[in-house]
Amino acid sequence: MRKLLAAKPPRLSRPLLETLAIVAYRQPVTRPEIEQLRGVDSGGVLETLLERRLVRIAGRKEAPGRPIMYATSPEFLEVFGLLDLDSLPDLEEFKELEERAAQQSASEQAVGEHDAPGLQQELAMTAPESSSLSPEASGEASAESSEHSGEAASPAGAASPQREREDEPQH
Repeated sequence: MRKLLAAKPPRLSRPLLETLAIVAYRQPVTRPEIEQLRGVDSGGVLETLLERRLVRIAGRKEAPGRPIMYATSPEFLEVFGLLDLDSLPDLEEFKELEERAAQQSASEQAVGEHDAPGLQQELAMTAPESSSLSPEASGEASAESSEHSGEAASPAGAASPQREREDEPQH
């Protein structure tokens, strides 16, 4: 019995949470209104929320076709630890949190871009000494010519395997 009471509710997917938030903040709301806000079909998502008893049918709207209106259930309040619907966070709080997150993200990106030259200098200082040589001395020029012939690049001054074979007497 304790296991049943202590069991955690199953995780909710992003579409379920989106739809649940729309229902919670705009209740009573109809399926066409939800679909207009989300931009996608929400029939399956609403069925899942009804099965999980997070949403309930609140009646029918006095409009053509008399669409079903949805509202949150007492189980919704229980699962999310709310006393009542007034306990839901205000939308202004979400906007403030979004603005703070955007500012923090922008400041972190600015710091990261500012530190990039320092990081490049640090990498240059820790790189092997051969990287400080000119392109000709480091073998980059031979690497370009060997790309066309299919040979592997070799450091300057070292004989390529092809040259060694040419120098050897043939039997």
